[in-house]
Amino acid sequence: MKHAVKYLLLALLFAGCASSNDNVEQLIEKEAGNCKAADCTLNIADITSFKWDVMYAFNYSQPRLVIEKAIGLPYPDYQEGTRPLIFLYKNKIVHAENNPGVFAKTSKGQVIYSYELGLQYKAYKPEQAVFKVKIGKNGGQTFYSLQR
Repeated sequence: MKHAVKYLLLALLFAGCASSNDNVEQLIEKEAGNCKAADCTLNIADITSFKWDVMYAFNYSQPRLVIEKAIGLPYPDYQEGTRPLIFLYKNKIVHAENNPGVFAKTSKGQVIYSYELGLQYKAYKPEQAVFKVKIGKNGGQTFYSLQR
């Protein structure tokens, strides 16, 4: 029983370190929804409440090995079929979210990062994570395309 309590406390500690309460995709959706101008700019560093020095954006579900190779660390929060958005600070995961992955169409509020075709992900430093927001519709669902 003592071991179970220790493991539970360790799990809670690591969960608190690896994530924050912010869901960045939802924050992007909220900020983009407030855009009144046709040419709206969004700085990811301005909407996050945690320190980070690199953000890894995956537009599509990827195998765990691809994600771990990209970030250079084990990804304990991996969920198959999701689109990870992972933030590191000093080579440690400080925030990670697994947003719904939808194939062949977009999900409600989905954020799509524009990067070169053929890439599996894109890494952004805070000064690079400034995007023009384009709001689109697909199958009645609103999505947000972030373009540099």
